[in-house]
Formats: sequence, C-alpha cells, structure tokens
Amino acid sequence: MIHYEYEKPLTEEQWLSESSPVALLRDLWKHRRVTKVPGGQRRLWRFNLACCHLLGDQITDDRLRRAIEVCERCVGQKAGRTEVAAARDAVLKAWRQAERELKRTPLREDGYADNGPFVRFWVAMVVRYALEVRSRIHWAFRAARETALVRAALEPGWKFTRKVRKERGTTPEIEAILSAVVRCIFGNPFAPVLIDEAWLSAGGGAAKQVARDIHETRAFDRMPILADALEDAGCADRAILKHCRDGRPHARGCHVLDALLGTR
Repeated sequence: MIHYEYEKPLTEEQWLSESSPVALLRDLWKHRRVTKVPGGQRRLWRFNLACCHLLGDQITDDRLRRAIEVCERCVGQKAGRTEVAAARDAVLKAWRQAERELKRTPLREDGYADNGPFVRFWVAMVVRYALEVRSRIHWAFRAARETALVRAALEPGWKFTRKVRKERGTTPEIEAILSAVVRCIFGNPFAPVLIDEAWLSAGGGAAKQVARDIHETRAFDRMPILADALEDAGCADRAILKHCRDGRPHARGCHVLDALLGTR
C-alpha cells in the first residue's frame, strides 16, 4: 500500500531509493516546504497531470480528455480562468455520472463487482484533482493513491468489493513508476541541477532545441538523444546524464528539461 512512512526528513539515500510516492511527496511538503517556494505549486500541478497521462489509455470520456488539454494549457499560462472553470464543471459532471454508475453496480454471487465502474470512477477523480487550484499537495497525495489503484485494477486476477480501499493495496511496480515521476519532476533536493550556459549555446543551441522538442511533443523516448546532445555540448554532470538515460518514466515538468528551458 501507499503509506505515510517517514516523520523525520528523508536522507539523500532514502530519497533516491524510496518506493512510495506519497512518502516522497510528504517529505517535500513537510520538510522541504515545496508549497512555499517559487514554482512549488506548479510542480505539484505537473505531478497531478502526469498521473492523468499515466491513465491515458483508460480515459475514454471526451470531457476528461478535453479537461486535461485545458489543464496543460493553464499550467503553461495559455488558458484563462473561464476556460478552466468550464473544464472543471465538465469533469465534475463526468465524475458524478461515474459515481452514480458505481453505486448501481451490483455485486456478483461471489461478492465481488466488475472492475470497470471502479476504474471509471477513479479515473474521473484523478482528472478532477488536476483541476483543483487550492492545497495542491492534498490533491497530489490523492492523485498518487487513485492512480496506483487504477493501474492495480487492470492487473489480471484483481477483484474488488465496495470496501476496496480498506481491503486492497497496489503493487510495487506501480508505486515505483509513480515514485520515479515524483523524482523526475522535483529532482534531487540534496543536489539541485546546475546548468552551464555554454551547454545551451554550443552547436547552435542543439541541446536546448532537443529539450524544447521533447517538452512540447512529450517525446520522452528522446531523452537519451538529449543526453548525447548535452555531452557534445560539454556536459559531464553524471546526475543529469543518468536521468536522461536511465529509462525511467519522465513527465512534462521534468526538472532537467525545465532547467534547460529556464522554466523552473
């Protein structure tokens, strides 16, 4: 299960190895004061959006898809309040519809229910969290939990009852993915990324252009290409190069991409 494990601040070793995304988020909130620093709330927003994209293949309601697009534009300061409010209303209607469907879902003779209504309800919840504008750390905790439950629901052999949240957990693989996304967006608080301006201008700005293309098109499979471009530009920072090449999940708001593009 996702858990609240640490009361004391995480050490760097724990930060890099911790498998619970909520433990990482809790440390950022309680000990790093991430919600109080410039850009902190924006990064939490990015995490919530990353959760939505992790569920992309399960988002079949057009209202939810459009809401995610609006939210992406909003975090990039390209959508107005009226558009966001309309998207929030549409998501709320989708969520209420999923809730009604879930309540009408009958239990089978074996005492379990079909997974579909649970998945649709949780997916709507995660998208709803991405559109919340207050106390984003609170919604980030919930987005991590619900995203993990949705991915678990898709695993073979999983069965759910109406008391699923008390009776069922998630899987280590799913939590590892979410933890990697937290580290992708927030980086290592013990060793912040430092960018040499020479890397950005070398080769006619090739590395920066690759970073921009990856950010705009969400082509995170090109991160190793970015590492090559940075090396060609003179970068020898092992942490940066490893992050680009380690094959773990990336998200828009990646701390390396943001540092290169000056959007931290």
